[in-house]
Amino acid sequence: MIRNVLLGSAFALCMISCTDTPNDDPTQQPEVTFRTALDSLNEAIINDPNNIELYLERCNEWLVAGKHDEAFADLERVLRIDTANAEAYNQRGNLHFLRSEFSESIEDFKACLFYDENHTDCLLKKAELDMLLRNYDQAILNINKALRVDQNIPQAYFLKGMLYKETGDSAAAASSYATAIDLDPEFYDAYIQAALLYAGAGDDLALEYYNSALDVKPNSTEALYDKGMYLQETGFRDPIRYQQALQCYREIEAVDSTNAAAAFNQGYIYLEYLSHYDSASVKFGDAIRKYPMYFQAFYNRGLCFESMDMNDLALNDYNKALAIRPDYTPAAKAKGRLVP
Repeated sequence: MIRNVLLGSAFALCMISCTDTPNDDPTQQPEVTFRTALDSLNEAIINDPNNIELYLERCNEWLVAGKHDEAFADLERVLRIDTANAEAYNQRGNLHFLRSEFSESIEDFKACLFYDENHTDCLLKKAELDMLLRNYDQAILNINKALRVDQNIPQAYFLKGMLYKETGDSAAAASSYATAIDLDPEFYDAYIQAALLYAGAGDDLALEYYNSALDVKPNSTEALYDKGMYLQETGFRDPIRYQQALQCYREIEAVDSTNAAAAFNQGYIYLEYLSHYDSASVKFGDAIRKYPMYFQAFYNRGLCFESMDMNDLALNDYNKALAIRPDYTPAAKAKGRLVP
């Protein structure tokens, strides 16, 4: 049996191709509802053009609709009326953050905190930005300051968990995620991060957190994929886990029929762990149909064909992998076995 299969690349592809169901996306607001709310706010603003709350409310409607330029314009109107409005600076900082305009975002968050030093949302968003810039000391200061204002903010403990994870304190990270979940049992991201933490340590508690995440979002392709990966990577503990992993990937395909990574990973399990070469070749073929540039899938299907002594088909797939990625060493070595 010839085995030289890449697995990690499938995860990277999944991050591109995996999507949750539209119902999980709060931005999918029906157009008629958005227009009704917008018309109502427009009329109210005409009647009361200096009402800051109306502009902030309309800004939120623009944000939900993904119309960032219009949201910016309303925040500018607020700041022309009240140059010391902390919430407007906070919202504008968030918009700059979404656009990766970090310098502008920092300035707006600083302005927000200048006018309202206890603005917890701004403190936490500033901490998130500091973490992104690896200013961990400043980040923890802002998180703790927010918690002094309100000790029951789930997002604060979640950010603490992320910070501790990044700085290598896994025990503190786990504790922080647990606190976030205690405060908000529907905190999907906290379940996922806790699961990844335990999965990295090979601890089956990861499965409990993945299952809890799926209780919150039953069709989350992210949670299904990560759970499937953990099951297949720990299949040596109990072979039934390979079947459970396959089921996770099938559920992904039921949610997202275009997901190439789920097909690839099924092929990988059939090839690497179960030695079902024909089934593996079919799933790698599915991955290729969904993503024709998937050179790893061509290579792995070639391994399946080679293992079944179908060397002409194997060589054809190795050549296709190399046509897509000429410097792909595993395919070049495999081709070398067939073409001395």
